Amino acid sequence: MSEVPRTYRLSPLVRAGLFGSMPASQVVVLGVGAALSFVGIMLRLLPWALLPVLVAAVIAFKRVGVWPLHELIPMKLRWWTSRDQHNWFRPVPLLTPGEKASDELPPAMAGLRLLDVDAHWLSTPGRLAGVGVVWDTESGVLTGALRATGDGQFSLLPAEAQDARVTLWGDALAAFCRERPTVCRVAWHEWSTVTRLTAPGDGEHSQVPALARAAEDYAELVTHAAPKAVTHDILVTVSADLAAVPARKARPTDALSAGLQLLVEELRLFSVRLEAAGLAVDAPLTPAQLAQAARTRSTPFAEEQHRALAGSLAAGLGVSVSDTAPLAIEEAWDHVRVDGAVHRVDPVQHVFHDG
Repeated sequence: MSEVPRTYRLSPLVRAGLFGSMPASQVVVLGVGAALSFVGIMLRLLPWALLPVLVAAVIAFKRVGVWPLHELIPMKLRWWTSRDQHNWFRPVPLLTPGEKASDELPPAMAGLRLLDVDAHWLSTPGRLAGVGVVWDTESGVLTGALRATGDGQFSLLPAEAQDARVTLWGDALAAFCRERPTVCRVAWHEWSTVTRLTAPGDGEHSQVPALARAAEDYAELVTHAAPKAVTHDILVTVSADLAAVPARKARPTDALSAGLQLLVEELRLFSVRLEAAGLAVDAPLTPAQLAQAARTRSTPFAEEQHRALAGSLAAGLGVSVSDTAPLAIEEAWDHVRVDGAVHRVDPVQHVFHDG
């Protein structure tokens, strides 16, 4: 008798408010509307006295898309009052002897530093750099990244095999759920782009009629399939909080060095668990690879230039966090322009999409 496959359901996120799950903004709107209506009734301004409470009810319970009005209106007001701060341009000085280029970062990247951390367990041939770690000096969070891929057969497997794989993935994540954890966040970032398929050129097989017809058919197939071919690049990031580093581990050195070593070890253990779950995991990204990933996701149309920069002499000598920043950013309510690329902003999940 076969076992019934396990089912999974994620409950909606419920935020605690002043009255159960009602947020403070909703309670304030209803309270102000009721108070104004009460004052109007006392002044005998009927039926106009009922107007404030009706307007308050609409603002408190009406939704525009998925956004409730009591949250959308303050966001809009803050946006319009600070609209002069949504454009950023990197200063490009005329360098003179002894002058360095500007390391100024956009507001969203303020306080970030890109570190190169040695990892003794990395023995990849030709790897000259260590693990790239992004240090947020304001929040004290360290973040490293892994590139993970699957075999693409999950949807074709039977329910029992799918359930087994999901269980293994859950076991890989469950190891972070422990008392006094150092890891504060685990996230994955999927990057989808059109694959550049090209048909092979004419060669010696063009002299043979049968091979020539097969080559023509293959070229036609590639021509029709190219617009639909998509490549998925998934980066898994692991973040550690310096404030959670045990004091006994920080005694020999400072807290930053202890936190970096803990993060590198967590990346190694997580890689082992993901490989046991059937995923192919590459070595943690180097600083140059992190910079290339940030450039590619911000300006995907300059992919060839990004690849050339990753293999340049400057990348071999060292990459700073300013190398991941663009030259210009222009923000709007529903989209953001980064250099020559326009990204659509999803106001619900606060993620960017190619535009």
